[in-house]
Amino acid sequence: MRLKGQVAVVTGGASGIGRAIAEEFAAEGACVVVADIDASRGREVAGRIGDRGGQALFVETDVAADEAVDRMIAVAVERFGTIDILVNNAFYRKAQGNDALSLTKEDWNKSIDVILKGAWWAARRALEHMLPRQSGVIINIASRLALTAAPNSFAYCIAKAGLVQMARCIAVDFGKRGIRACAICPGMVETEATADYLSDPEARRKTLDKRFVNSIATPRDIAHAAVFLASPAAAHIQGEALVIDGGASIV
Repeated sequence: MRLKGQVAVVTGGASGIGRAIAEEFAAEGACVVVADIDASRGREVAGRIGDRGGQALFVETDVAADEAVDRMIAVAVERFGTIDILVNNAFYRKAQGNDALSLTKEDWNKSIDVILKGAWWAARRALEHMLPRQSGVIINIASRLALTAAPNSFAYCIAKAGLVQMARCIAVDFGKRGIRACAICPGMVETEATADYLSDPEARRKTLDKRFVNSIATPRDIAHAAVFLASPAAAHIQGEALVIDGGASIV
């Protein structure tokens, strides 16, 4: 078990990529705090991990609220004693679908609060427990669009780019003190959020045509990368933005 004895906090852990990461971390021996605003699904994920013999705890968390993040960290430490791994995965759906003119100020603020500010505050509070032990890993789930751009994704591209830079800055500032920080940048992934789009045969064909593999990534593919980055096997991987898009961005 690559993460045996580690304590991991996963925001946005109730569904999609976050759920897969929480489940894979637990399968690799980590104690997992599943943090999400969706209490019903979050409890389901934690319960499922427990049914499989793992250790998991659900904490209802709106990462846009500092006090909720404070509680998330406090509960994790109270229950498991420390925090070894933080995965910033929380997402705001309305970050996508608008350009700079059509995006409302409310959705801009919420996008930044959930995706970017929430990740910073969670990292800040987690670092308070990691630095005294000179050990910890922070993984930000960004996007391929953090490194490129796409139409009608103004807030999303900017917030996700911020997650990449956040990981790099944490690596630079705290790497010599035992902290590693990286970002994962997925392309299209088969989740509930993309199900409607990918159910259109033409859309699926176009998506596959852009890739140099014969399938579209699943949440489990992203989770496998997160396990690797969180593990001792990645001890010399620092500040990187790992793109997982089947090669779509290489041409």
